[in-house]
Amino acid sequence: MSATGAALPTPEQGGFWPTPAQAWLLRAALATGDAARVAWERWQREVASQAELDPESTDLLPTVAWNLEREIPSDPLLPLLRPFRERTRAENEAHAARAGEVLAELAGEGIATLVLKGLALGPVYGGDPAARPMADVDIAVPTSRAVAAARLLARLGFRPERAGGAESLRFRHSLGFGRAEGSLDLHWHVCFESCAPGLDEPFWRSSRAREIAGVATRVLHPSEQLLHTILHGAKWNPLPSQRWIVDAALVVRREGAEIDWERMLALARQLRVGLRLRQACELLTTHLAVEVPAEVLRRLRAAPVSRLERRERSIAQRSRSALRRTPLGALRLVLADYRRLQVGSGALSRLAGLPRYLGYRWRLQGGRGSG
Repeated sequence: MSATGAALPTPEQGGFWPTPAQAWLLRAALATGDAARVAWERWQREVASQAELDPESTDLLPTVAWNLEREIPSDPLLPLLRPFRERTRAENEAHAARAGEVLAELAGEGIATLVLKGLALGPVYGGDPAARPMADVDIAVPTSRAVAAARLLARLGFRPERAGGAESLRFRHSLGFGRAEGSLDLHWHVCFESCAPGLDEPFWRSSRAREIAGVATRVLHPSEQLLHTILHGAKWNPLPSQRWIVDAALVVRREGAEIDWERMLALARQLRVGLRLRQACELLTTHLAVEVPAEVLRRLRAAPVSRLERRERSIAQRSRSALRRTPLGALRLVLADYRRLQVGSGALSRLAGLPRYLGYRWRLQGGRGSG
């Protein structure tokens, strides 16, 4: 149950909702004082009969420990959580070192960079490298420099995790690269929703200078950081995570005074993601007491919803198993991704390009999975 008594949807209803147990763990990661203690104790009761934790909850434990060390430092279970923190610290320090190497090489080639996700969010976690797990490093470059950046990564020993060549540049927003000590996501669009021409520009225009691992780069402004965090997390994903909820809550709490809500709403309209933004903000305010301005919520609820957004919501509300294991469910995902890629294009153009896209997806994934 939520803080207001409203029941959360179950996982099989799909979407990006936490389970009731995960909701208590999220509160333990974010609440202060007695509220943190109550949430932590309630989560323990919720999972007492489980043989093992789900991966999404395990992923939150370093952040829970980070919060509880300040709020209830005498809790007897904290020593059991410290290994999660130490492992996260070691992994994140390795991620930062890898990012510094790559950023320096890209700068040497005159390629502008924008660091996304985990490394960029360090300040909202107080700069503690043990507070938030990261699976990899995410670095964006201008679309026009993507090929040069990929070649540089190859010289550094990174290999693409998927084939695809020029078609990947056309049909994706990023591509994973890996080498023995870790992986890196190279973005040539800031997010999947900004693949259409011109949609990346607002993210770059408002970005801020920052040093990462001692190297000059850029990060998103809090207004765009909040929207990007929501867009990355608040959608159907074959590998779901609740980490985005903590990220979004902390961006609002720590940097809310700098958020230009009017600009964020305008960009959401441009990207056609108002419905998803509304759902995420309602989750944050209703279940985690995050203070999103009432006028922002009112305008999001009053805004028209496009057919594309309704289709994506329909997909998000379906169970993960149904979408991944049935041909029809897989096709729904592929077609929704294609329509998102073609935002702003005409019907004839979309129809003409569809066979090539279907062929690309079939070769990579047998027609399954998310873009």
